[in-house]
Amino acid sequence: MPDAPNRNPLPPPVVALIALIAILGANWLIPALSVSFPGQTLIATILGVSGFAVAGIALKGFFAVGTTFEPHKIDEATALVTGGIYQYTRNPMYLGLVLILAGVTVYTGTALGFLAVAAFVWLITKYQILPEEAALERTFGDEFRTYMTQVRRWI
Repeated sequence: MPDAPNRNPLPPPVVALIALIAILGANWLIPALSVSFPGQTLIATILGVSGFAVAGIALKGFFAVGTTFEPHKIDEATALVTGGIYQYTRNPMYLGLVLILAGVTVYTGTALGFLAVAAFVWLITKYQILPEEAALERTFGDEFRTYMTQVRRWI
């Protein structure tokens, strides 16, 4: 695997908070780019609640095997979590954050919000996930390489 880029200096929840501020700011600064449609609140609620559920279930997986869930302590991982929700996505906590951000975007109706969501996905992939994958590959070797071939990075 090629060298991964430098790790993100900001924790993923902080990056998500910045994206959230961008979504709300775009909605406030440029309301003309906001839309409303039937079922908007329901869709937003489903996305947001799903995001919290996915992230919570993912976190429970770390506690179940007794390893670190803190992204800045990835080198301290003692177990590879591959069961439960990790059978479907290698990054359910980040996916949960994306669903929450998408929910806020739909709720506000701001079209520019989807740019913030896309930027979050790009930043987290490049500066968080790729370095994490490199660290996990160093720590778990073939076990992690096999897992990467079986489960997608996002969904």
